Amino acid sequence: MSEAPPTLAELQALLATLVRRDRPLDVSATEEERAAAHAVIAGSERLDALGQLEIHREQYWLRHRDALREDLPALAYWLGREPFDALVRAYLDATPPSSFALRDLPLGLPAFLERYDALDRDVSEVARAIVRFEVALVTSFDAADAPALDVESVRSLPEDAWPRARLRFHPTLAVLDLTHPVHELRAALRRRESPVRELPPRATRLALWRGPDRRLHETELEPAEHALLAELVRDAPLEEACTRVAARACGSEAWDVARWFEAWTRRGWIVAVDV
Repeated sequence: MSEAPPTLAELQALLATLVRRDRPLDVSATEEERAAAHAVIAGSERLDALGQLEIHREQYWLRHRDALREDLPALAYWLGREPFDALVRAYLDATPPSSFALRDLPLGLPAFLERYDALDRDVSEVARAIVRFEVALVTSFDAADAPALDVESVRSLPEDAWPRARLRFHPTLAVLDLTHPVHELRAALRRRESPVRELPPRATRLALWRGPDRRLHETELEPAEHALLAELVRDAPLEEACTRVAARACGSEAWDVARWFEAWTRRGWIVAVDV
């Protein structure tokens, strides 16, 4: 009696294993894998089963590498071709794609880079900052929209409601605290410049959002403004957020909460105030 054919799940597992192999199948496939592939894939005069799978294996790596290079141009530039390709292979090997959308491909990279040890320390530090920024660009661009703030409803709030008020922010807003000004590197590349691969460390506090023009915008924030915004984005009530930030004594700068709130509202960051 002949052996039962593989189930769909077994066939999918076999093909996924072979397609994700990081070396050509003619040297990496085991005899058992070769036999299983030939049992379920019809070869041709030009290519046998393994040769046909090899085309898909190469395309798997090339397509995902190119997608990551497109979403993370600053990272690709900073690392250089070979280190970037090595990072992509290690990342895809440790974190196979779980979504059909290529847009989701880089989302796990910030966490992966925290444990990736193939880069020099200084290079790795900048790379982590770049990835956090460029992944935020991806998520902010695709985030949901939200209705604009109803200014009249805010004006009608009683004064004693403000200490416990919670601000609701536009889904595209990202508040970043980075070790290097990596947004300047990305901007230089966008201008088709070739910046030097030297990026001295500098505390960089950014807000990133998608504007009504459907374009991404970014701005650097003052330390206290950034700290307060970060607390509010984390859903802290207004009075509690101010108390926490004041306790941390963010430099000697003067607080100008009214100016900050005016700017946040003008940029469309605040979409509601809950009390």
